[in-house]
This record gives sequence, C-alpha cells and structure tokens, in this order.
Amino acid sequence: MENGKGSQRKGQWIWKGLVWGGFMFFMMGVLFPLAEKQLLSFSKLSLSFLIWLVAGLLYGYVLKLSSGMPFRKKLQHKQEEERRRAMRGL
Repeated sequence: MENGKGSQRKGQWIWKGLVWGGFMFFMMGVLFPLAEKQLLSFSKLSLSFLIWLVAGLLYGYVLKLSSGMPFRKKLQHKQEEERRRAMRGL
C-alpha cells in the first residue's frame, strides 16, 4: 500500500529506524564494550537498548520527513525542466 508521499509504503520508516537502532545498539552497546573488555550488565544493556530504540525511531521519522520535503520536489522539478530545455536544444 502506498501513502500519499512517493513510493514509500506505510510504516516503512518504522522498520528502517528499528533496523538502524538495532544495528547501533549491537555496535555501541554490545560490540564496542566487549572489544574494550568492559563488563556488560543487564542495566547497561537495557538502558542502551532503550536509547537506541528511541534514536532509531527518530532517525526513521526524520527519513520519512526528508523524503517528502518540498525543496526536494522543487529540485526534481527544476532538474526535469533543465533536461527538457536541453532536449529541445539538441
């Protein structure tokens, strides 16, 4: 199903954000502390998970907003106009 903005499906931004947040949680909350030989505790992991979950959802939402920005549409329209002018000139 498509929403009104481009070809992004409804809720796709949520999945993109969760994937990004999950990756960041794994890297920043698990892998890097293990590489530095830090002790992982449940409280540290749960706090890190919560932070990266929220950050991932914010990231996904910003992606959603930026995909429908008017300046992007204006830029695309301007590029199409320039292509048309170039084609007429050939």
